[in-house]
This record gives sequence, C-alpha cells and structure tokens, in this order.
Amino acid sequence: MLAERFPLPGSVDPGNPRTHADSRDQLIATSLIFLLFAGQGFRDLLGWVGYLALAAIALVYVCIRLWSFRRDPRLLRAPIALVLFLAVCGASIIWSNYQWATSLGLLAQWATTLAALLLALLLGWDQLIRALATAMLWILGLSLVFELVVSVVIRDRLAPLWSGIGADAPGPMYWSENHLFEGGPIQGIVGNRNLLGFIALLALVLFAAMAARSSRRLRWQVALALPVVTILLTRSATVVGLALALGALLTVVALLRRLPRHRRRQLLIAVGALAAIAIVLALAFPETALGLLGRTDASGRGEIWRTVLSLAEQRPILGWGWVSYWAPWVYPFNGLVVIQGVEYLQAHNALLDLLLQVGVVGALAGAIAAVAAVTTAWRRALSTTGPALRSPAVVALLLLAALLGQSLTESRLLLEGNWALFAVLAVKLSFDAKASSGRPSVRAVRVEGRGRDGRSVHALASRRWIDRGAIPIPADAPSRVDAGRPSPEHEPVRASGARGRLPA
Repeated sequence: MLAERFPLPGSVDPGNPRTHADSRDQLIATSLIFLLFAGQGFRDLLGWVGYLALAAIALVYVCIRLWSFRRDPRLLRAPIALVLFLAVCGASIIWSNYQWATSLGLLAQWATTLAALLLALLLGWDQLIRALATAMLWILGLSLVFELVVSVVIRDRLAPLWSGIGADAPGPMYWSENHLFEGGPIQGIVGNRNLLGFIALLALVLFAAMAARSSRRLRWQVALALPVVTILLTRSATVVGLALALGALLTVVALLRRLPRHRRRQLLIAVGALAAIAIVLALAFPETALGLLGRTDASGRGEIWRTVLSLAEQRPILGWGWVSYWAPWVYPFNGLVVIQGVEYLQAHNALLDLLLQVGVVGALAGAIAAVAAVTTAWRRALSTTGPALRSPAVVALLLLAALLGQSLTESRLLLEGNWALFAVLAVKLSFDAKASSGRPSVRAVRVEGRGRDGRSVHALASRRWIDRGAIPIPADAPSRVDAGRPSPEHEPVRASGARGRLPA
C-alpha cells in the first residue's frame, strides 16, 4: 500500500525517454538519502562489513555520475565557506594526534559530501524536496512496521543482528527496546529515538511542503499524521522544542513575506526581542524549560560538555584532528565518556565537537559556512511573495534551522545524513544565489524548438516554468534559450516591482 500511494520513482510516461531518466534519477536520489539517514539501521542489520560494502558501492556510483558533471559551470558557484571548512578538516591530518583515524574520518566526510554534491547537481528544488520527503516517508513507515513486528512477533528487546551483546547490555545498545505498546520511546530502524524523532521532524516540514506544492496534496496531507505519531512515540524533548521553534519561524517568515519591505524591520525587532528573552529565561532556568518539554535533565549532556571542554583547552587553536564520529580505539577518545555503561562517541554539541577536533580555526570555518547558508536562505525566502511552503527557499530555511537547532544538543550535523542535507542545501542555495546575481531582469525568455510538423517554432516561455523543470531544456540549452538578450519586441515582459527578482 505504501509503495502504491507513494511510489519511489514517481510517475513515468512510457513514451518519453526524458521522463524515464528523471524517474531513474529520482529513484537513485531517494535511495542515497535513505542510505545516508538510515545508516545505523543498515549497520544493525548487516553489520559493519555489510554496511561498508553497501556504502562502497554507493560511493563508486556517485563518483561515476559526478564525472559526467566535471565540466558543469555550476561547480564554479560552490559555496566558498563550505569548501574552506572542508579544507580545514582535510588539513588537520597534518597535526592530527591520530592520523589513521583522521584519514578514515575524512573518507567518510568526503564521501558524504560527494553524495550531497551529486544530489545538488542532479535534482532541481522540486525533485530534491520530493526525494527527501519520499525517503523520510519510507524510513518512518518501515520504523513503525519494524517496532510492530518486534512487539507482536519477537515480544522482547532486539539486539543488532551482528553485535553479540549480552542480555545485561544497557538499553541504548539495543536495536529496539520493545516499547511500542507502552507508548514509547521507540527507536525505529535507525536504532535511536533522538535520530528517529529528528527524521520525523524533517518529514513534518517536507510533507507539509509537498502538501502545499504537489499535485497529490491530499495524500501528503494524510501522510502528515505519520511524523506526528512518530514524534509522540519517540518522546524526544529536543524534537518537541525544535518543532515549536520551527512553527514560530514559519509564522514569522510567512508574515514577513506579506509585508512591504519598509514594515519588516519593526516585526523583526519585536520577534528578536521575544526570542532573546526566551533564550535568557531558558538559560537561567534550564530545569523549568526542560520540565515544560516533559524532561527533568539533559541526558547527561552537561557531564559530556565539561569533559570535552577540558580536553579542547589542551589544543585550542587547531584541535586534536578531524575524526567525525569519535574513534574509541585511539587516545583521547577511548573511554572518554561512559555514562551508565554506555560509551558516547560524540560531544552532543556540534560546536564543541568542532572545537575538540579542529580547534577555534575549524569551529570558525564551520560557523561561517552555517551562517552563509542561513543568510542566503533567509534573503531568498523574503525575496518573493505567495504561500510560504511553496517557496523552496523557505523549505530550505526551515530544514537548516532544524539542523542547527539540533546541533545544540547533538553532533549529528557533522555526520552522515544530517551533514549531507546541510551540504546539499548550502550548495543549491549558493548555485541559485550566484546564478541570479548575473541573471537578466526578465520573467520570460525566447525558446526555439521544432513543432510536430518539423517546422522551427519560436515561443515565449516563462522563466518560472523553465526553472521548475516544467519545460524540459536539452543539454545544449544555451544555444536555444536566449536568456541574456531579450529582443526589443519582448521588452514589455520585463518584470516590474521587485526589479525582476526570480522565484526563490
């Protein structure tokens, strides 16, 4: 039923080879996203050997496809801040305290980044949002089915199939703790309730966007119940807080898009003041803030943060060396943080992890990359009008806000699916921003083609249609689409008002 209602490849026109290619790319993109976000599930199912074999196959495919884009001019519009951050991480192998572990961390980081780059080059915004939404739908759907099987068939906790852990192992080490019929918390196929809850939060944004922009709106509106139920079953205080924050952000952005520019500053000042007050109160009364979210502690994060800070102070400028996930077999990570029998392999704060691994230099580079992406998304989100969730820039802004918000209590922004999502959003936003800065202020362009009778046809096509992929443009489009020099007779199509700014 799930495959019927939400097919992975999308609809296919048998007579259109271009549609077949688009459908294939959509399927590949969805599969890559699924692998990136559900990596822990594959490790629990196949073990590390099986997972690494699967990841290697995916990496080879990504490299082969990227080779076909080696002369793509969009590569020159890659975000400089992101490239700088990757360069700092790569350079850290020179001074790393554990060069072998750093080389493995860099391999994982660059492989994930290459996958994100392929997604950015391969998909338009509509395709990307659809692929993300479909992958999240399958992760959540399979997670609930998985938990149901554990509770109905196995009726006991389920350990990772290749782990060999004993019956007395701590709960977080199990793939599923069989809590579905108790109302949670559940871990799903990803084996972690916080990660599953965050995926559900991303799905909430993506499903809402699909419901606002897709031709299958009713189906996506019904599907919105899935992430809501999952969030409730994971009982993640972080996700609940982020959901409230994203709702507030969406409201503010929607209001700002309706207001004229000269009236936006007043609203921003008021919202900024309220946000500052809320942050100060949360920091001053953390127990009360956690209590409002149904929690009385921060899951031992305070102890983890103090340990990480004391270690980072020993090498503050350049850090100990990039490693991504902490490598528990090298100093200083072996046995660094163990709470209730569980060894933690991250700082549970992305900025602290950067300070530890690449020092102040790397933390600044990472912060600049994040600020650059958010700033670009914010500007493009406010550059157009209309329903907020129909704007790809607004969706990108919400996803970035979710990623950065989670980075306050988790380091997953630097890892696997979260890093890939951040990278693909940063790259696509940079592509759009640098392209639009040199784009003519026209809303329509001349398109040359051939009609069914073979005669040459000249038509006026909306730039919006072309940008959204409604009008397929072949690879030699620059010779057929006159986007740079509108002819005199088409001067009346120049945009008015917002100086011809194109849809975000």
